[in-house]
Amino acid sequence: MVMDKRSEQLQQLADIKAMMERSSRFISLSGLSGVAAGIIALLGVSVVYLYLGVKPFEANYVSLLNDYNYSNWGLKLIPFFTIASLIVFVLASLAGLFFTYRRANLAGQKIW
Repeated sequence: MVMDKRSEQLQQLADIKAMMERSSRFISLSGLSGVAAGIIALLGVSVVYLYLGVKPFEANYVSLLNDYNYSNWGLKLIPFFTIASLIVFVLASLAGLFFTYRRANLAGQKIW
């Protein structure tokens, strides 16, 4: 009787430990998703630089502000920056979901 109760308690502890290991495995995103998000962000910045006509290796903020036509700033650029930032956000989120899903799938776990 005592042995059955003890083995039952050990089994419950083993079950709790297994649940904790499964739940903590995929709490964080895959490392590749961070790399992909960084690359997507760099591509987004490159598109903005091209749109503004900034030369990447010759630009500094003081000369950019002194040389740039201020009439292009303001309300004209808000839609462009909004759309560009939303595209970067969506692509980075999708990359994060893809790489995390792939990692969970390889380990035989569910992503959620």
